[in-house]
Amino acid sequence: MKMKIFNHPHRSKMPKVYVVGFYPYPEALLNERAFEAPYEALMATYGINWQLIDSPDELAWKSLPIIAVEEPTKHPDQVCIEDFEHPRDCIYIVGNTKHRWPSAWFDVDHRVYIPGPKWDAPLYGSQAMSIVLYDRYKKNADL
Repeated sequence: MKMKIFNHPHRSKMPKVYVVGFYPYPEALLNERAFEAPYEALMATYGINWQLIDSPDELAWKSLPIIAVEEPTKHPDQVCIEDFEHPRDCIYIVGNTKHRWPSAWFDVDHRVYIPGPKWDAPLYGSQAMSIVLYDRYKKNADL
């Protein structure tokens, strides 16, 4: 698949928020457009920039703090989203089945997880980002 980048036209005082998601496989092979639409909705609602990638080397943005949104682990630096303070400007990265823990593939500044009742059926990246961006908005409505 071709790497895609979508930039939201930021006003000068808006935070710079980037979301990078991996195409979920094998589902994306059937209809990649179905996995792009939720990120477009997040762009419209929260004013983010977003990129969907196939592999870690396609990451376009690297100059801001990187936050890995991951499945829970016992890593000492991993924090529950409920306790996380979102930076004003940042890059959120969500994985897929092959890249379940983005911190294994990227040099990240923060690792966060979303608590859930059933981790043998994790969220798609766009679902996780909906929760993360709502949490960000709720805690930082002035951003």
